[in-house]
Amino acid sequence: MSALREMQESYRACRERIFAAGIRGAERAVERAPDAPCDPLPKSVSKAATPESKFANWTEQEDEILRKMYAEGASYRRIAAELPARNVRGVERRRKILGLAPRQQRELKRVPAAPQPYTTPTVRAVLQDVLTRHPGVEARDILGPRRQRAIVIARQEVMHHLRERGWSFPWIGAALGRDHTSVVHGVRAHAKRMAEAQ
Repeated sequence: MSALREMQESYRACRERIFAAGIRGAERAVERAPDAPCDPLPKSVSKAATPESKFANWTEQEDEILRKMYAEGASYRRIAAELPARNVRGVERRRKILGLAPRQQRELKRVPAAPQPYTTPTVRAVLQDVLTRHPGVEARDILGPRRQRAIVIARQEVMHHLRERGWSFPWIGAALGRDHTSVVHGVRAHAKRMAEAQ
């Protein structure tokens, strides 16, 4: 048994005797049981320095495995699985110590920028088509916040036509200044009105 292991074992046994005696402080333990003094464990000898520890000193071989797998794009979890005496946090710390560059974060899936009103011929064409069937409603009403019945019906018809042309709900919402859930409701409401009219 190594000297480090012996020191830890004696310290552990001493602590167990203290707790068995119901004494909380090491000084009082020495007073009551002078035959079993309990020297505090030196700071340089801690659980982190034991060979079984996940944070013990790294070997050159482990560093090479980490470098190679990290370069191949392996996750911290996968690297830790290859190194049985390590955990994910230890692998991440060691990566920083070795100076390996952090990976680029995965790009979030982004919805393409939606066209603005009047900048796309499709929106202009649909607006003009719908406005001819709804006299008294203007384009600024459809794009604005007003919610009068005639305006809402015209707006929902525009949503329906844009959806038929393959536009996504977020795109339609951005073009009309609405949330995509409003567009979903508008398309359904217009489809329901069309079904009732037949």
